[in-house]
Amino acid sequence: MAQPPDLGIAPLPSISDDEALTLTLSGELSVWTMQTLRNEVIYRCSTGHRRLRLDLRGVSSCEVPTLYSIIGLMHGVRAAHGYLSLIALSDAVMQAMVSSGLDPTVLLWDLFRDSEPVPA
Repeated sequence: MAQPPDLGIAPLPSISDDEALTLTLSGELSVWTMQTLRNEVIYRCSTGHRRLRLDLRGVSSCEVPTLYSIIGLMHGVRAAHGYLSLIALSDAVMQAMVSSGLDPTVLLWDLFRDSEPVPA
């Protein structure tokens, strides 16, 4: 019997002056593991981390639908008066982007430097 896909998420403390929390992902990014990522982002936002970055360098495989789910997460965090951006992509994520036709700048633009928080 096949093992379910696994996604590791390791939070790294902020090391820059913008107090963003980086979540480093490893393993498979699929429709099965997207719930894990979604839950982690919601948890981090609910505990006061409104500035989040995802480091996807450790993602070994990526399904195209998860890219659209990440875009949805970005919009959700923005609606909650926060920021979510990606800071690095693995080859697997880049291949999924090519397959989907998404421009990497859609996911890699950095809101931390270019935007102010939305007023409450």
